[in-house]
Amino acid sequence: MNLRMWPRQIASWGLDYVVITSVDRDGLPKGSGHFAEDSSEVEVIEANMLIEALVSDFRGEAGCVEKVAKSGLEVLAHNIEIVDELQSVVRDHRANFKQSIDVLMKAKEYVPAGSLTKTSVMLGAVKHRNK
Repeated sequence: MNLRMWPRQIASWGLDYVVITSVDRDGLPKGSGHFAEDSSEVEVIEANMLIEALVSDFRGEAGCVEKVAKSGLEVLAHNIEIVDELQSVVRDHRANFKQSIDVLMKAKEYVPAGSLTKTSVMLGAVKHRNK
């Protein structure tokens, strides 16, 4: 699929809710630009579709978080993945718990009224009952 064609194709499927995510860690040169552009484009094509962006931590760059948060999506999500003490076991070494919490705090600050922020935590990733 041509990357610039996907918003139109997604809109043609008649979905009520779509999640935009990336498969790599901040691998695109625009940082958060692709999330903001794509969610805005889908919104223009199909105004009734609810859009969630599941984003990386953008290496902690607040401007990237702001750009996505203000792009017109309904939900901005960033997964903290696991408790702080086990971050190095599960996550990419460039990510960390504090940076993820900062991203979520910035997202909450920047999203317009009526938009949501959310996160997820993995359970059972390691065998430590007290975590």
